[in-house]
Amino acid sequence: MGLIIALFFLSSCQPATETTETQETTEVSVDGCTPHWECADENYKVYVSEDCTKKEAAVKCERGCVDGECRAAEICTTGFKCVDDFRRGYQKEDCSFISKKDCDWGCFEGQCQEQPTNIYTNASDVPEEPAYSAIAENQEDEEVEEERTIHTLKVGEQQQIQINGVQTNVSIHFLEPTYVTLKVNGIKSNPVPEQGNTTYENIGATFHIEWILFQSYAGGKQEIGYSVE
Repeated sequence: MGLIIALFFLSSCQPATETTETQETTEVSVDGCTPHWECADENYKVYVSEDCTKKEAAVKCERGCVDGECRAAEICTTGFKCVDDFRRGYQKEDCSFISKKDCDWGCFEGQCQEQPTNIYTNASDVPEEPAYSAIAENQEDEEVEEERTIHTLKVGEQQQIQINGVQTNVSIHFLEPTYVTLKVNGIKSNPVPEQGNTTYENIGATFHIEWILFQSYAGGKQEIGYSVE
């Protein structure tokens, strides 16, 4: 009996065992968006904010939208070039051609080829020399088209060129996609369309608008090409 009481006393004196419960913390991630541009369709792009909402105002892409960006305009070196094997023309910075001309004997490096001096392989193929004609003798030679010097003029720029031996100031007063208003020595012209002319009788010169490049988006080029006769 005494042994049982002693064992009970010893067990009651042992310190209580502490039980620690570990609670797992579950992190809840909130999905968001990285701000970026994306194509709303093939012609417009739209901005997507961090909360994944899209701005109502979309930006129009003049040359189409690809991978969230407006397609950049292709830029070509200006000058006379061969359009194909039998045509030449003046290529603008937007890579289009104006002042196209047929080349009967082919085009090479921007120039129409001259007629070969002898295109006959056999003597029998050579035509007889035509009889003398007084009418033909007195006919005037056909005028050969002279290559014009084409000047490139940007909005906000003022050029100084020689016209009939006189230094002349030329600038753009106003530019639209389809026409331009020039200012020559401070005198404004009427609106002139692409391939149109305007004459300044006070200096005896006619300005021909070869091409108009009007890129309406931010940073786009706005300039013209013109020649003087």
